[in-house]
Amino acid sequence: MRIGSALVVLGQNLRRNPKHYIFASVGILVGVAMLSFFVALGQGVRDRVLNRYFPVNQVEVEPQRLNILGIEGQLQGRAVESDHIADLAAIPGVKAVYPKQRSRFQARLWGGEAFLGEAKHGEAFFDGIAPALVREELQTRERGIADKEPREKARVLPCDVQLDCPTGFDCVDSWCSRHEYWTDFRSIAVHTDCTGDLGCPPDHLCMGGACRPISGKDSTLTVGRRCSFDAQCGPNGECRQGRCSIGVAFTTCTADQECNDGLTCQPIPCDASSICPDGSHCRKGRCGADVKVCDFAACRLTLGARAQNTGVPELIGGAMEGRCANEAIFGTADCIAEPCPRGSYCGTSNAMTSQGVCMTAYPVLVNPLSIDMYNATAASSLNLQRISDPRILLGSSFRLRMGDSFFMEGLAPREQITRQARLVGFSDKVPVFGFTVPLHVVQHANAHYKGRDVASVYDAAILVADSNSDVSAMIRAARSLDFRLGPSSREARKLSNMLFILTLVFGFISLVIIIVAAINIAHTFLMMVTERRHEIGVMRALGASPGDIRSLILLEAAGVGLFGGLIGHSIAYGVSRLANSIIEQQLQSMMFLPGDFFAFDMGFLCWSLVGAMVFAMVGALSAAHRAARLDPAVVLTNP
Repeated sequence: MRIGSALVVLGQNLRRNPKHYIFASVGILVGVAMLSFFVALGQGVRDRVLNRYFPVNQVEVEPQRLNILGIEGQLQGRAVESDHIADLAAIPGVKAVYPKQRSRFQARLWGGEAFLGEAKHGEAFFDGIAPALVREELQTRERGIADKEPREKARVLPCDVQLDCPTGFDCVDSWCSRHEYWTDFRSIAVHTDCTGDLGCPPDHLCMGGACRPISGKDSTLTVGRRCSFDAQCGPNGECRQGRCSIGVAFTTCTADQECNDGLTCQPIPCDASSICPDGSHCRKGRCGADVKVCDFAACRLTLGARAQNTGVPELIGGAMEGRCANEAIFGTADCIAEPCPRGSYCGTSNAMTSQGVCMTAYPVLVNPLSIDMYNATAASSLNLQRISDPRILLGSSFRLRMGDSFFMEGLAPREQITRQARLVGFSDKVPVFGFTVPLHVVQHANAHYKGRDVASVYDAAILVADSNSDVSAMIRAARSLDFRLGPSSREARKLSNMLFILTLVFGFISLVIIIVAAINIAHTFLMMVTERRHEIGVMRALGASPGDIRSLILLEAAGVGLFGGLIGHSIAYGVSRLANSIIEQQLQSMMFLPGDFFAFDMGFLCWSLVGAMVFAMVGALSAAHRAARLDPAVVLTNP
């Protein structure tokens, strides 16, 4: 029988006995609907929630810990050192390794006046990561936030320089365009006061009273130590004129506009032990050579040390030493104080002084879950304003007082340091109860308070795999190096396993329903064959072979499976829209939820339809064989 003829007969049978076919398809419909709904839910939660918080190709590892009576302790000497980072990077399948370091000293913070109405105080817990690890995530998330609301005009005002644009906008191509804050999470210039090299982070030396990065022995800018031969000066140094010569990184310049991060163009800083270029001498903290570099400009808070506790730009901008905003001579009555460059502030060396240098606020990331938790609990409990739009937080600043604490006795005021911080993005790699800054910022602070040794080791490392298939082997290799999964990765694997088990359970239930449906189809089709015995006998008498009869019955069953599968998927999709709407209403206080918790994969939809047709055909197989074995002579003579 030709396929066209079979389809014509199939259509006639469907119009003649629709109730039988609809009844036969009910079980397939319910099973496919359940399977489609729960598989789409599991896939959506995995892709849009779990994998967003815990990317599949990234694994956090930390040193193995002892567990004695439920109390964990780090193994002796098992901090993550530079050699361990190299060993982890050498694991096959590892694309990159990003170390993490936590702050090792007490600190507190306060701020939030712009969106809370008044300053709120809290204990500060923070860590540092490499900006490259989160750059793509920050960009995607910030642009995703903007896409949820009607787009504002990209160009609002003409401009010639940055000062022509309002806060939150940049002068680009002569127009003020909205600033992209994700670009601000980067390695900024950090000023750390020091009296010796041990108070500086790795690869830094103390020069001119501040920690400077080492640039290599070929640099003309050097720090001197007494020596007799090169070996006394380390791998990057050489002994010259009885002192070690080790390069310190500066950027040469001719004007302030060539400098970033609040730095200005000025003579090279130095101290009594420094060797200035070209044989010049160190006078009043500056080299006499005719070379200028980008460096931190000295400044003072005009309203005294207490001004550093505010976030008002006009108060913390201070006044730069030796500079006037007009053309008057510095120190005269006509001199109008020139504040620190736009975007920077006057950061002091401790909480008791008004003297400091111009510097840039620390770029800070927070976990989006922290904001959702604030909206869901803290805002209503403390009668605070809810945060309706996360964009209002971008660019907001707060103060960080290092060396002080609410929970324990702080250091002496002259050892406490106040720094400005600015929120520039949201990342799932940030601790829920804390914030994250660039790695080198934490290293500078740890070195200042705890010494270079503490700043030289890390607490954990994030491994990025070349592909998802390499993750399991990568974890095994890390364990062989005495590392274990970090807390976030352990929780991710638990949640992933739980989600997989739940999907399997509901998939099994759906499969049982489909099997029962196949049994129901077998019963229905056996009944239909009995009712259509005369019709089948006529078809046999007119030349239809047993194979034609069998194919016709199986084609009808396939149609039942296809119909039930399509309706089942449609019902599953409709129910998913309703469920998604209910979830959004119940969790409307959470701003960073995915737009859709369900992910319908076309490949799965196609294969599930094929599966529904196969189960229906298997159910109808017995009826098809019985119909094919009917003897037309017997059937037609015994109506």
